[in-house]
Amino acid sequence: QSHKARHFFNLMVYLLVLERAGGGSSGRRRRLAVASCGNAALAAATIARAAEWPIDVCIPDSASPAVVARLRELGADINICPRGQASITSAACGEVSTQGAADPTVGVFLNLVDKHDSIPFSVQGPECGIIIEGGQTLAWEIIEAVHEAKRARGKPGKVELGSLFVQVGGGALGAGLKQGFERAVRGELALLVPGLDISRAPALMCVQPEGNAPL
Repeated sequence: QSHKARHFFNLMVYLLVLERAGGGSSGRRRRLAVASCGNAALAAATIARAAEWPIDVCIPDSASPAVVARLRELGADINICPRGQASITSAACGEVSTQGAADPTVGVFLNLVDKHDSIPFSVQGPECGIIIEGGQTLAWEIIEAVHEAKRARGKPGKVELGSLFVQVGGGALGAGLKQGFERAVRGELALLVPGLDISRAPALMCVQPEGNAPL
């Protein structure tokens, strides 16, 4: 949930800046939509609650009762999406088709975006590329932690990282990490981390389960 909240936080800041700048065409807040087994929904609902922005979460009928209870506490509108059902009834949007993807939660999410004008509030890069920037902050924290650890041991010097293994689904976290390290190598963290010396990004090793490898 932690790294997913980074992505959502970045996207929410972007939406709020657009709103303040008058980017909304009708003066109303379009609903957010997210598809998740649970963790991303919790992160999305937490950020949406903080911004008081309405959100529809699309989760499977196998979602943990604890997750469902917490989503209700956060004020999210919950859409349970069972397999083998052509549509679901959304409290906010009425009847919504589950068609368009093998996973009915994704099908409902896509139809909320395409047919009901919802904003794709997703940690999947192909659905919402802006969220990749949120993942860069994780790379920066890794670099800063190594830098500070070396200083604490009295051995300040170049930050050198060999390989970084990261679990990826659609690729947004991996892409964010890669871009974050590349920006650090270009010197863009110099003001945030005084004395930082890093000249090479680590080799990024993306890991996916054999039976679920969308990349």
